Amino acid sequence: MRYIAVVCVFSEEFIALAILRLVEMEKAIVEGAGAIGLAAVLGDYVPELKGKRYTGLGLHSYEVVVGYLMYSHVISTVMSP
Repeated sequence: MRYIAVVCVFSEEFIALAILRLVEMEKAIVEGAGAIGLAAVLGDYVPELKGKRYTGLGLHSYEVVVGYLMYSHVISTVMSP
């Protein structure tokens, strides 16, 4: 654990929501692993970034499954108020 600062566990629904936010706001298509950074920021798992004006996130896209994008949309409509 010498090089690991934080370990976070996310539900599949939360990752799907982060994927959808990237599609809607940034027009970026990423896979689940690529959206983990945004999921951590949106879920307040990285409190040291709160209030920062500029934050960089690394996005990754290798195998994007179109069906998962549809799943992300369904999950977001259920989770959104």
